[in-house]
Amino acid sequence: MTQTTARIKKAGKNFEIMVDLEKALAFKKGAGNSDFLEIDKIFSDAKKGFSASDSDLKKAFGTTDIYEVAGKIVKEGEVLVTQEHRSAE
Repeated sequence: MTQTTARIKKAGKNFEIMVDLEKALAFKKGAGNSDFLEIDKIFSDAKKGFSASDSDLKKAFGTTDIYEVAGKIVKEGEVLVTQEHRSAE
């Protein structure tokens, strides 16, 4: 299991989530389910541990539901792939 970040920029703000790399990539391809989240939290900066505010989530995604937002981040955003994973591909 490899943990990585998935991120998207929407409504002028950054949104990041911590995900399981394999599960997130499977979900992005439409094959997996939404159990890819490692931490049930949406961040504005995951490295610094800053949470995204409910108002920012509502503005950018129309909802504050973590799983709905996480799904949109993985589907529409970028899942950061580790060097080891790239090499293995």
